[in-house]
Amino acid sequence: MKSHDTLIRAWRDGDPKAAEQLFSSLYPELQKLATRALAAHRRGPTLDTGALVQEACLRLLGSTRSSQSALHLRAIAASAMRQIIVDHARRHLAAKRGGAWLQVTLGTAIDEEELNALSPEQIVDTDLALQRLAALGKRPVRVVECRYFAGLSEIETAEALSLSRSTVQREWRRAQAWMKVLSDEAR
Repeated sequence: MKSHDTLIRAWRDGDPKAAEQLFSSLYPELQKLATRALAAHRRGPTLDTGALVQEACLRLLGSTRSSQSALHLRAIAASAMRQIIVDHARRHLAAKRGGAWLQVTLGTAIDEEELNALSPEQIVDTDLALQRLAALGKRPVRVVECRYFAGLSEIETAEALSLSRSTVQREWRRAQAWMKVLSDEAR
């Protein structure tokens, strides 16, 4: 079996068999990522782990973003899964427009009980906060996606985004401060 990085290069060069082999070998890892991403979301008949992985794979295959490594691909997958979950939560809330903002905070570690308590409203609020965070640039948002949604460590995030560990730490602190400001405004 070829390495993930070899398969990624072949996929970028247009080899359809490489894409098939790559996603087959990464499927268990993407499934773990989807399980983590869905832990915070109330599952329904239209959104389960398998459906989330398949939709993310379809988006990755159709994406113009090129991946440099398996970790980078995981970061891109986390971003795609976040968007799929947010879209699902928005559809769920379509009939319930309105309401106050909920406080959204980012901790350095995510408690499993805290994850299971997130409602569709909180998922949408988190996405709105990340959209506002994008005013600082794409990099803090990508760091949050890797750390918060994909569960990557600082080192893995740095590698996935081609950043130094100190830059990841700085962007993480910056994102946490910004999210605190946003939650203070919401009160």
